[in-house]
Amino acid sequence: MTDRGARVTAEGVGFTYAGTRTAAIAGINFVATPGSENWITGPNAAGKSTLLEIIAGVVPTVIEGKLTGRLDVVGVGTGTAATPSMVLQDSGVYLFRTVFDEIAFPLANRGVSEDELEPAVRGALEVVDIAHLEARLMHTLSGGERQKVAVAAALAVDPDVLLLDEPFEQLDPASADEVLGLARRQAALGTTVFIATREAEHVPEGAQRLHLVAGVPHLDDAGPRIACRPAARPLGGLLLEIRNLTHRYGSGGGVEDVDLSVREGESVALLGPNGAGKTTIMKHTIGLLRPDSGDVWVLDKDASDCEIWDLARDVGLLFQNPDDQVFNRLVEIEVAWSLIARGIARDAAVERAHAVMVELAIDRLAKENPHEITASERQLVAFASVLVAEPRLIVLDEPTKALDADAAETVVSAVERRLDDGAGVLLVTHDVRFAARLSNRCVVLADGRVIADGPSCEVLEDASLLRRARLLT
Repeated sequence: MTDRGARVTAEGVGFTYAGTRTAAIAGINFVATPGSENWITGPNAAGKSTLLEIIAGVVPTVIEGKLTGRLDVVGVGTGTAATPSMVLQDSGVYLFRTVFDEIAFPLANRGVSEDELEPAVRGALEVVDIAHLEARLMHTLSGGERQKVAVAAALAVDPDVLLLDEPFEQLDPASADEVLGLARRQAALGTTVFIATREAEHVPEGAQRLHLVAGVPHLDDAGPRIACRPAARPLGGLLLEIRNLTHRYGSGGGVEDVDLSVREGESVALLGPNGAGKTTIMKHTIGLLRPDSGDVWVLDKDASDCEIWDLARDVGLLFQNPDDQVFNRLVEIEVAWSLIARGIARDAAVERAHAVMVELAIDRLAKENPHEITASERQLVAFASVLVAEPRLIVLDEPTKALDADAAETVVSAVERRLDDGAGVLLVTHDVRFAARLSNRCVVLADGRVIADGPSCEVLEDASLLRRARLLT
């Protein structure tokens, strides 16, 4: 019998957030033993994160509300309360400038001496295969790379309980398999592992699984899957032309000699593994980055000579993390903000915003604070704020992040309507199924360079190419 790990027992657990009347979760019962692999699945707003936060002790000690029932997390070796280690859903939440310091913090916080700190950090980096990121600045990493850093920090303390909240959503398929392998290795060592995810594809047959719908245990319903059926449309003039683009970061990473174009009515998927340079290219389309060399032309404008505001009149950009662009206190004002900023009367702007919110089925959120809704709802609010301005070029960075299959289909339908109206779309993603569903053409990156550019159905059928780009395992 293992002398490590923890026994986690839930008896009738429920929780209602302060200021709300509806329970986020209710009637949760389970027993998780040391060395077990426990899956929590369900659609958006099902209560998966809430349950993990209760196990972590964050709820209700930090996040206020009413907790009912009983949940015990007891370390096997000590018989006392165990301290879980949690990887948050949002990899944009980090504390320190460098990767090394980010991983060192939880170790130092648990009393690891200075002599032991450096080898422990480097050991965690090697386990997750990100030793090459040790000196990188956190803000220069891709979302997937930051996710791996968070996993390394969680594993570094060798926890009795490991909580992973949507650990795969920002990772390319090969990296997702690697993280799952690390979680299973940790379970084999005796750690009690919990994994919360919307997608059931990683859940092994026969695994201990709790499926939640609206906070209540429920029979599993896999829901619709995104199929491969890109629509054929007549293509118009060039909206985006990138020629020989090179951009390097001082601490490493970037892109080199990239060519890419998007035409009216065309949806181009920019695919590649974490850290391949997808987001770097995306930022050049609206002037957030300037090329070291090469050209970026947006609607006949040289992006390197334009102000961001000038480009934003024609380019709608959805960031990978909606928290990077959501800042108002009311959803309806957040969605309408770009129109208000352009001088459109507030009432008229809000009316247009409501039409887009109805289209995305988020009109019920109009009077809510966007910082107090779920991550998936906030993603749709940010998407609505892009669509309301009717941009000619729509740039979407991992638009399905935090979305379940139904919400992803809502995004697909909205994008297809804009394509039918002549807009162009650059879809930045590592989700092969989503790219196959929506794009006409795929451009594949690896190590900052284009390794393929062609019709989606041809590119996505090349198994060796997808494996090279870590998009297929």
